[in-house]
Amino acid sequence: MPPIPSECQSPFGAGGTSREDELISRDDIQREYKYPTRRWLELAALSGNGPPYLKLSGRMVRYRRGDFEAWLSSRVVTSTSQEVA
Repeated sequence: MPPIPSECQSPFGAGGTSREDELISRDDIQREYKYPTRRWLELAALSGNGPPYLKLSGRMVRYRRGDFEAWLSSRVVTSTSQEVA
């Protein structure tokens, strides 16, 4: 069998996706990161204050792991008087 041309290969290797592109649910986030809770994520989605998410159907929401972790990193502060980005 001939090799697959490089332009047709996945940029993420044999697995097909990188860890940053992995889609995770609100339950996954609560289980792996402990915070924010599923309920907080639901309320944040309503107000627009949470991490970016994908709405796959009327009730199915997923987060790209990389987007979620970037959002978490953007909330790091060094003082209680510092505003969150």
